[in-house]
Amino acid sequence: MYLAKNELKCVNSISHEGKVVVFATDNQGKIYYTIKQDGYEDSYGSTEVTGWENWDLLSFPDETPDSSVMEKEAEELTYGEDNKYLLRSRYQTESLTAVEPIQCVSGLGHLYVFRQSTGHTLLIDRFVLDGLTNKLVRKLEVRFKRSKQKHKPLENTNNSLTNSLGLVDSLDFRDTESNPFYEPTTEISLVNHLQNGWFSVVLLPTNEHEKYRWHIYAYNVQTKRIEITSIRAASDGLFDVKDETVLEPKAGEPETLIPRSIPGIIQRSLNLKDLTITQGLSATKYDTQIERAVQGGTQLLKESTKVLLAVATDQGTATLSFGVAGDGTLAELDENPVFNLLRNDAREILLPLNTLDEIKAIGDSTPPPQGTITGMARTDEDLVQITSKQAQKLQYGDVVKIEGTHHYNGHYTANKIDDHTFEIEANWSGNEAGQWELISEEESGLVFDGIITAYELTEDGKIRVISPNHGLEGGDEVQIINTQTYNDSYAVTDIQGDRFTVGIPWQPGEAVNLKLASRKRRGVSFDGKQDYIAIPSVPLK
Repeated sequence: MYLAKNELKCVNSISHEGKVVVFATDNQGKIYYTIKQDGYEDSYGSTEVTGWENWDLLSFPDETPDSSVMEKEAEELTYGEDNKYLLRSRYQTESLTAVEPIQCVSGLGHLYVFRQSTGHTLLIDRFVLDGLTNKLVRKLEVRFKRSKQKHKPLENTNNSLTNSLGLVDSLDFRDTESNPFYEPTTEISLVNHLQNGWFSVVLLPTNEHEKYRWHIYAYNVQTKRIEITSIRAASDGLFDVKDETVLEPKAGEPETLIPRSIPGIIQRSLNLKDLTITQGLSATKYDTQIERAVQGGTQLLKESTKVLLAVATDQGTATLSFGVAGDGTLAELDENPVFNLLRNDAREILLPLNTLDEIKAIGDSTPPPQGTITGMARTDEDLVQITSKQAQKLQYGDVVKIEGTHHYNGHYTANKIDDHTFEIEANWSGNEAGQWELISEEESGLVFDGIITAYELTEDGKIRVISPNHGLEGGDEVQIINTQTYNDSYAVTDIQGDRFTVGIPWQPGEAVNLKLASRKRRGVSFDGKQDYIAIPSVPLK
């Protein structure tokens, strides 16, 4: 069986979505294709060669350029003083195909056709396979249907006199006359000085879902070297030149993630030294396997992904195998490579002074140490000693915040336990005495407070507060913490087992004091003095 076609120069084939597609380039640079039938096509059995479609011309863009796209790419995709393009969109490439072999890639739902241009750059077009007609259709794109531009809509023309809605531009795959919007050709200008179609393209996956990276191996006739251009694949399947930041586990500390920036474009030059390339090159992806014992025998499992580059030289075929990292980048061959930054849009931004103050944390993956207070007592040094099973999480000098403590001010009936302890008939206000939480240095550094040493009542009925070096001015607002509880932030001065001591003096007036108001009713002599019995701030159960 022969697929007859006159004046063919180059032939290539690929399997796409279960069908075999054969491409042929004639001596005028036109590309034809034919697809092997599987029996479900509308044209099955009606072709000249049974089982294959008739040759069909592969169409390329020949349209009016989109000015909005050209302006955007001139601003974002150029580099250097002479504004060279990294890549750009081309809308008239039907006659720009060089009479050289093409390369095809099947992936991401499309069939990619890579061809050398007459200007020795690389052109990329992608097609969609119509399985019923066995036709390769150019990829459609979305534009504004009235302006026919991708980034600029037609200005709104509301008619205010008649209060009617004028022409409102909207996004669509077709214009107002139902003409489809086809995707333009992408030219990778960074891959230049091509010769004889000596290039090869590989699409590699990454360890992130549905994220890939393109790798283009091309022979540069000017430098006589093989250039490896790696470009991150965009979400739409084309090319994204912007850098990407990924989080990776720190060596030896897998729970700690550190950021790493991956360039959008990486271009390297491969020098084969004494070898002369004679018949081009080819690259392909392959997986290494390892044999593992499983139930019932052995099984081959995928171990890693690599790329094999084969180059035809005057001394035979040279091969190089590149390891592939999880982010889709290739292993480096030179221990000390020289880096050249083509384009960098990093800029310093001056933020308002209160920007960082207004940032609020959504959550903390590592909450600070905290615990439950089960008891509070007075030490010999008139400090507050707190009992908590989680006290071993603290260190000397830590600042803790105490909250949830309760007071029991009121009149109660006392039941003597011994000469130092008694119980009162009161409802327990909680299962525990309170909670404590460690305060980080950043948070504690923002707290400004002072010490109140005394209060006194003035003649006009106001309260005068004694606080040395308070630093206040007239009209300032202050907050006075309730002296009936110990809710505040304190520094830990001592830790003993399940107890820790905070550096505040024990203030008897803040303990739960009991006034013996029932003596007078029992006929006990009372001399008019106010008798108080000091008890622990947290009663026993």
